[in-house]
Amino acid sequence: MKAREVAPEEILAVIENQIRDSEPPITRQTLNRLLLGQIPREEAVELMAVVLVDEIEAMMSEDRGFDLERYTALLKALPTLPDD
Repeated sequence: MKAREVAPEEILAVIENQIRDSEPPITRQTLNRLLLGQIPREEAVELMAVVLVDEIEAMMSEDRGFDLERYTALLKALPTLPDD
């Protein structure tokens, strides 16, 4: 199963939970930074969801666990999206 096969609302729910719980803290920090950059909240959350999908796909293709360093770096690079 690919991450893109997961329902988009499920991925968005994960991002919303990460933001709400500030776990990892970079999610709330990223949302705040994007909002300060005049990106609408819905778009900011969608950008963050793209990053989460990218990390999930990397986990699956590389048969590894969640890489918080990579996830953090990708979130910090937003609004630039990861390469496909």
